[in-house]
Amino acid sequence: SWICGQLYGWFGEERIAQEMVLGIGGVKALRALGIETDVYHFNEGHALFAGFELVKEKIDKGMTYAAALAATRDEIV
Repeated sequence: SWICGQLYGWFGEERIAQEMVLGIGGVKALRALGIETDVYHFNEGHALFAGFELVKEKIDKGMTYAAALAATRDEIV
């Protein structure tokens, strides 16, 4: 696949695609496997899309953006 050929990507689109797969896909994989997580450790900015996915999950359950963002901040170190 074009997004797996180089770690951290050769160009912007590849890098963003990698971060989306790892971040969003990582959260979805944990959910699919039934792994409950209290705190997520983000080593650096590469996990940013995981945070977006966590906020989205809360909004989908009826939280406001502000409340979802605040709750997600409590889950990330």
